[in-house]
Amino acid sequence: MLAAGIVGYWLLAGQRAVETQPPPADAAPLVETATVTAHGGGLDITVDGVVVPYREITMAAEVGGRVTHKATAARAGNYAAGGTLLLKIDPRNYELAVEQARQEWEQARNSLGELDIELENFEEIGRLAQEQLDLHTVEYERQQRLAERRVVTATQVDQARQALLQAQSQVIDLRKQVQMLRTRRTRLESVGDGARLRLERAQLDLQRTHVTAPSDGVVVRDLVEVDSFVSPGTQLFVFEDTSRVEVRCNLLMDELYWLWRQRDGAAPPGYPAPADLQPGRHYQIPRAPATVTYELAGQKYAWDGELARFDGIGLDDATRMVPCRVTVEQPRGVRLWNPGTGSPGAGPPALVRGMFVTVHIHAQPGAELLRVPEEAVRPGNRLWLVNDGKLRTAEVRVVQRHEGYAVVQGIGNREAEKPSVSAGMRAITSPLAVVEEGMHVRERQP
Repeated sequence: MLAAGIVGYWLLAGQRAVETQPPPADAAPLVETATVTAHGGGLDITVDGVVVPYREITMAAEVGGRVTHKATAARAGNYAAGGTLLLKIDPRNYELAVEQARQEWEQARNSLGELDIELENFEEIGRLAQEQLDLHTVEYERQQRLAERRVVTATQVDQARQALLQAQSQVIDLRKQVQMLRTRRTRLESVGDGARLRLERAQLDLQRTHVTAPSDGVVVRDLVEVDSFVSPGTQLFVFEDTSRVEVRCNLLMDELYWLWRQRDGAAPPGYPAPADLQPGRHYQIPRAPATVTYELAGQKYAWDGELARFDGIGLDDATRMVPCRVTVEQPRGVRLWNPGTGSPGAGPPALVRGMFVTVHIHAQPGAELLRVPEEAVRPGNRLWLVNDGKLRTAEVRVVQRHEGYAVVQGIGNREAEKPSVSAGMRAITSPLAVVEEGMHVRERQP
């Protein structure tokens, strides 16, 4: 039996392999294809958001007193332009304080002026005394020379010396008085500076009796009425700055990735070049232009904005998303999202807090992106490509799906026989019952 098995193996091994015929060309599956194109435009990241105030200011009294006037604009819900008078506190005590401080300052200035005149007189007397001292010195020296020649007596020399000493004493006394006057002047200058500071403080307190709007905005809450007594620190209003608004939104890390991958030239004006960036850039979001839209009565209205900053730092623990803020510099600059379909005047006049809006962030990624029909993307994020009549598969990363097409990025393939995805290749868009790598397919001609 063993010998028969060995003989049979030799006989089978010696037979020639049967040649298989390839299937006829018309038996290959017929597929529809589309050309893979380069995605030349930017990448729009669309997220939901809610409008929040840019600033909400709690206004408090800086001085105490009775409220004597409250403007109509100071009522809750009313709009007030920057600098508008909202509230007036009784100013009489502060006017008296200003007048008293002004008189003290004037008195200090007058005293300083009188002292300057007195100091100038003493300095002039000192100059005359110095000249007289110089004359007595010359006379004394002359008397000494004459005494050596026995022309004058010793009494005359002593008289000249006595006059010289008196002149020296007078000069010393005048110098001391001048020094005392200068010290007094320094003290009066300090007194005058203190009086001037008290005057400025009194004038500042008087100005604070008039409470004005810090910027264009709306009074959210008014907390005092006329004849109420307020003390420093008493809350008066809650004021919302409407000169600009912000939109709070959340980004996925995958979406933030494309902002980090922006081209060098996509940085907004005012931001330094990559080589000059400071270490703090690691905690700043890459700025990008954005469009904020709001739908009302079937019509969409839009505002121009900018992705400005993180709302805090890190990811939200509950949603695992990154909170961000979009700044809208002109909340009243509304326009139609689709021009020609209506009138902007019929929509909301401005962005206000609480609006649920859609934010379109316009990124400019530096990576090479491709565009294919949405049906060309297969399960597992793969493309079926046609190369020389054979089917090849390629793995891609889906970046965005929008209006029937998908924006994808090619992923490097580990197997050498799988081609990379590039613009100009043909991707299969029709379904196939059986898919095998390298199988023959036929493209449907347009």
